[in-house]
Amino acid sequence: MKKMVIGGLLLAGVMGAKAQRISYGITMNGIGSYLWGKGMQASLQTGYETGAYAEVLLPHKLRLQTGLLYSHRSIRRADDITTYYVNTASSLSRNNITADYITIPVVVSYPLGKYFSVGLGPQYSRLLYTNENLLKSGTDALKKNDAGLKVQAGFRLSGLLLTAGYYYGLTNLNNVDERYTWHTRQLQLGVSIRL
Repeated sequence: MKKMVIGGLLLAGVMGAKAQRISYGITMNGIGSYLWGKGMQASLQTGYETGAYAEVLLPHKLRLQTGLLYSHRSIRRADDITTYYVNTASSLSRNNITADYITIPVVVSYPLGKYFSVGLGPQYSRLLYTNENLLKSGTDALKKNDAGLKVQAGFRLSGLLLTAGYYYGLTNLNNVDERYTWHTRQLQLGVSIRL
């Protein structure tokens, strides 16, 4: 996970050295996310991301877009969580859980004509706060680091970029035990405005 983030940042630095132009701005995303795994409900819960981005024009029409985002996610636990975690899960825990992250996406995109583009890259998130109380012991049921792959399609018009994306988490976020895995799945619709 750390190797993927470090590799992405190194790639950004190397490619940025040959960059022709750098722009920056603000970005806002509406997100629908869930944790995929036993004891969690696989239904989209709404949230948002907001922050700053930088975009570097690269050779061969490529663009590298990265950012520093505050991400507010909603997660829903399943009613059968105590079936899978008999001795550890609390039957009195919240159904709706919020989790706040700092997120760093690194997406390399390629244009499809004048206005459209597609992109792919790693994304890393670090958990800042959660209100979950899933375990009887009071310890955190969610791991702090989340890393995965982001796929994105974009529509660019002057200083405005509209995006639709999908994030596929590769990190197991289950901090309860190793029997089952929890992975983030997320849909994103957003707008970025160049300053």
